Amino acid sequence: MTERNKQLTVTLVCHSDLLGGAAVVTYRLMQALAHEGVRTRMLVFTKISSDPAVAVVGSRSIRGIKFMAERARIMLANGFNRDDLFKVSIANTGYAIDHPINIEGLSATDLFAMNTLLGGAIEDQTVATLNATRAIWDPSGKWTDCEFRRYAESFPDMRLERNEGEQPLIGIELK
Repeated sequence: MTERNKQLTVTLVCHSDLLGGAAVVTYRLMQALAHEGVRTRMLVFTKISSDPAVAVVGSRSIRGIKFMAERARIMLANGFNRDDLFKVSIANTGYAIDHPINIEGLSATDLFAMNTLLGGAIEDQTVATLNATRAIWDPSGKWTDCEFRRYAESFPDMRLERNEGEQPLIGIELK
């Protein structure tokens, strides 16, 4: 471990510290880096552990109110149809970071890792790649009426579906 690495703070950003697979992996990464002598912090919306290196961004009650307001707006827009209520987000009620987040020992020059954002980007790219390489996985053209689609926050993440929107033919869960 170099002297420079001991001064560096690695900040990991995730939705939670211990709630869900990606969160647990991120938390373990933070612990492993700390074990190697790297200063680490984790920024989360939902804190489960009592680890002082994990800091909560925003207030749980305010996030809950904003979430309910977003769902109400969606319900108004879709004619009070509850079937699709949790399949979309209009992304208008998130936590606005329009002021500095002051966390002791954390500065703007620290190294950040945003696993949730990266995971979503990887899933999007995987779907695009599978659909773009159809000639490889469907050389005989038996699946021309199908395409891979990504479904955030659902199981499985990616599905091969017919264009008519029937049940998925194949499901792929990425971690």
